[in-house]
Amino acid sequence: MTAPAVGITGLTKSFGPALALADVSLDVRPGEFVSLLGPSGCGKTTLLRIIAGFDTPTQGRIFIHGQDVTDLPAERRPTNLVFQRGALFPHMTVGANIGYALRLRRWPAARIAARVDEMLALVRLDGLRDRMPLQLSGGQAQRVALARALAAEPKVLLLDEPLSALDLKLREQMQLELRAIQRQLGATFVFVTHDQTEALVMSDRIAILQGGRIVQTGSPQDIYRRPASVFVSGFIGQTNLLRGRIVAQDGGNSTVDVGGLHLSAPTSPGMSTGDAAVLMLRPEVLRLRSPGTANPPGQGIEGRLNDRVYLGHCVRITIAGPGGTPLSADLREDEAEGLQHGDTVALGWAANAPILMKENPT
Repeated sequence: MTAPAVGITGLTKSFGPALALADVSLDVRPGEFVSLLGPSGCGKTTLLRIIAGFDTPTQGRIFIHGQDVTDLPAERRPTNLVFQRGALFPHMTVGANIGYALRLRRWPAARIAARVDEMLALVRLDGLRDRMPLQLSGGQAQRVALARALAAEPKVLLLDEPLSALDLKLREQMQLELRAIQRQLGATFVFVTHDQTEALVMSDRIAILQGGRIVQTGSPQDIYRRPASVFVSGFIGQTNLLRGRIVAQDGGNSTVDVGGLHLSAPTSPGMSTGDAAVLMLRPEVLRLRSPGTANPPGQGIEGRLNDRVYLGHCVRITIAGPGGTPLSADLREDEAEGLQHGDTVALGWAANAPILMKENPT
């Protein structure tokens, strides 16, 4: 059986009385792109720094391709780290920056030159070998930092929010380029981000951290479509959360009282009549219905239109749902045509669209 590219077992990290990581375990497969996603202060950068060897764990072990590296210093680990800002050496040319680690390893000059050319081609910066860092754009500088990190052929590349300082359009372009480079090389990437869209676009798997713990791991599709908790559902993508209580269960469906309105959802494991529950509906699963038209029981809501926003690919409308809870739907432009603030709007959904979750899972 092939050893994980990165194996994290029972990792805990304390800074004095503050607990940054609590019993974290995670395997990253060879050639996999895994994103560590979570809000500021959740422990994702601390975890990356421990993998890199810049911080030591209070408890737990780190393995790289089956080798226990927990007690190895950073310079002896087969990893490399790309920081939020590339931190290029300002007095060195692009070529010298890329070849820096290779010179420390005493590679022959001809081999270094060939490797620098190879890396420049990989990141599509041919012809910029003799430029100085101050002559580069933000995107070019980050590509040079990536080329420098990849030049020494690390077994695992670690990336700490390397795109966060770029403007939106360049950031979106770099997301696709970085993913393409990873696939071309077949390399193992562990990527830290707080940007949910970035994680969805780039990752094979996502590990979501909350309060120093991994609360869910899965493919982007699994996490988006089947979030394990209210926190995950709200952190990944736009969502509607309707809070209520389960008042009946029958034939695999639960009836949830939400502000006096009875809504239906597929029953989730471990949930029973009387439980406090949260019914989740993604905006794209909601469809416009004619007000007063009978929806299947428990599969629709009427409310007053409070907001309408044009997003380019859709029009997002928001109505006042049960108890004033806002409910957003993403509609085609032609569907939303003519809708005005204050109109009564009816929204419906398919029977399998809602996801039912415990309010406070244990």
